Amino acid sequence: MSLLAGKHPQTVLLFGQQALSFNEEISSLLHTTLIRNRGQEWIKDALLALPSIWEIIVKNVPLLKASPGGDRVGELKEWIQTGTFPRSLSSLPNILLTPFVVALQLSQYQSYLETTYPQGIDQHEANVATVKHLESVAFCTGLLSAIAISASRNDAALKENGAIAMRIATLVGAIVDDHDASGEKEAGSRSISVAWTSPEVEEEMLSKLKQHSDVST
Repeated sequence: MSLLAGKHPQTVLLFGQQALSFNEEISSLLHTTLIRNRGQEWIKDALLALPSIWEIIVKNVPLLKASPGGDRVGELKEWIQTGTFPRSLSSLPNILLTPFVVALQLSQYQSYLETTYPQGIDQHEANVATVKHLESVAFCTGLLSAIAISASRNDAALKENGAIAMRIATLVGAIVDDHDASGEKEAGSRSISVAWTSPEVEEEMLSKLKQHSDVST
């Protein structure tokens, strides 16, 4: 998560895309934060609860019955306990990587609250009330974190919605892994994020995109 205009009346929270690979240094920093910072125990608890929902996921998404996801998601518990994953970090599957990214972004937002507002108050509620223009901008996996934060009015709701976001991330990761394992070949695709400075520029961009039938918006 990136932050623009931190303690000012207008704040923009930026939540990035899915990590393409595992970063051991970032993993160590997140692990230390979740273990030592009592204010972020809820993120740790949400990660520890993920293995218990695997049976619910499989029951509702039959295509994952043959997936080894149950074993892999259990590795999150070992990571919480030891700070390391038991298998090769170079091949960390999306079922682990996607909820890990969401947990990291939520942790970064929680750290922002902790450095901006005093202890003993509802920090997320204070942030919503204090910042006149609070905007969350997200791309790819970051949408889950952004929605969890934007849909929450106080700390209790943030913890509930954050845990839901991590569960959804686990499901999304499992489906992506299953698709990759199937060996199905698809035409290549690319996602591009754009911004414009006026309605005229937006209209021009959309007009040009309509000239290409293989482009969706």
